[in-house]
Order: sequence, then structure tokens, then C-alpha cells
Amino acid sequence: MLVEALYLISIALFGCVVLGAAQLPNGILLVISLFPVFLALILGCMMWLVAAQVFGLPISIGTLLVPVGAAIAMRRLSDRNLSIAVWSIAAVGMLFAYFAISLADFG
Repeated sequence: MLVEALYLISIALFGCVVLGAAQLPNGILLVISLFPVFLALILGCMMWLVAAQVFGLPISIGTLLVPVGAAIAMRRLSDRNLSIAVWSIAAVGMLFAYFAISLADFG
């Protein structure tokens, strides 16, 4: 149960990274945010495929709806704060992904 929750939380966080970075204007902030978006796309996609196979497709599709609500709330942030939020959410998502993958190996 813990592994499932960690997987789904990290997938939702990676979705927030991608949708948050999509709101950045063209410029240096978008270039700075390419690295966390690249990590979020690759790791989030792979984790989503595993979650869809192991936990079921309806649960996995439900986790993709959470970032949409978060992206709507991120519209209020300034460009600088949005860039900081993208990096921070990516770091927290990587932490959750680390624990999810570590616990999945043991159980």
C-alpha cells in the first residue's frame, strides 16, 4: 500500500513539473527548467507505465488529473516563483520516486 501511494504521488508531482514548466514564458527561465522537465518526463512516464500495469489503469489515469488542478493554481505565481516551484516539485518528486523504487525492490 505504501509503495502504491509513493508511486502515485511521484507521478502526480512529475505531472505538476511538466504542466508548470509549460506555463513559463519563452526565455531564460524556460531554458533553466529544461533539466527537471526532462527528468520528470522520462521518470514519470516509466513510473506511470509500471503503475498502470501493476496497480491498474483507472488508478493510474486518476493520478494524471491531480496535476491539472495544481497547474491551474500555479497560474497565480510570478515567472521567477514558477521556475522555483518547478525545480522544488521536481526535487520532491525525485525523493518520492527514490523511496518508491527502493521499497518496490524489497517487497
